Amino acid sequence: MNYSVIIVAAGQGKRFGFQNKLLLKIGEQTVIEKSISVFLQDPNCQKIIIGVSKTISEFLENKIKNLTKPVLLVEGGQTRAHTVLSCIKKVKTGNYLLIHDGARPFINLEFIHKILEPLKSYEGVIPGIKPSDTVKKITTSNLVSQTLNRDDLMLIQTPQAFHFNKIEEAYYRWSDNDLHNVNDDSQILENYSDNCYIKIIEGNPKNIKITFPSDFKS
Repeated sequence: MNYSVIIVAAGQGKRFGFQNKLLLKIGEQTVIEKSISVFLQDPNCQKIIIGVSKTISEFLENKIKNLTKPVLLVEGGQTRAHTVLSCIKKVKTGNYLLIHDGARPFINLEFIHKILEPLKSYEGVIPGIKPSDTVKKITTSNLVSQTLNRDDLMLIQTPQAFHFNKIEEAYYRWSDNDLHNVNDDSQILENYSDNCYIKIIEGNPKNIKITFPSDFKS
C-alpha cells in the first residue's frame, strides 16, 4: 500500500526544557532523523512532508538533499493541527496518508504496515494501548470528580493512518479557531461523518513520545 507521510516537528517542546528534544541524539542519529529514517527505508512511502520549526528546518535543509524520495519541509503553524493542515495542502495526491509525531522515534516498518492494512476496511486506523494505571477525572481545582473505567479508555499513539481524501476534507471543515482545541488527527475525523469508522489496533509500549527528559533517559 503506497502512502505519503506527514511528520510533525514544529512544536516548542516546552515541557522538555531548554533543549530541543528533536535534536538530541539516540546513538548516531538525532530524534528527528531517527523518526524520518524508517519512512526513507520503506519503498511504499512515496513522499515525506515535515512540518518544522525554524530550528528544525535549518538542521534538516542540507540533510534532505539528494535523498531517494521527495522530502518537503513546511513551516509550522500556531498549533499542531495548524501545522498538519499546512502539510496536507502539500500532499495533493495519493490514496493513503500517515501522520506521525517527530518525537516518536521508536517505530519500525512492521508496525507501519500493521497500521496501514486495516485501511482496506476503515477510513482511519490508530494505534493505542490500554492504561495500566487508574484514571481519575478531576475538576479545575484538582479535586476528584470521577473514576473512569479503564476498559473504555485507550492511550493513543502515532502514526495514525487515513484515507487521504477523508482526512483532507475533514480538516478543511474545521474553523481556524476550532483547530486550537484539537488533540490528535483522528479527532478531526471523528465528527466528519456517521459513516466514517476509525479502527483502533494494538499499539506498542515502546512507541513513546519523548516529552520529558526522563523519557529520553529511559
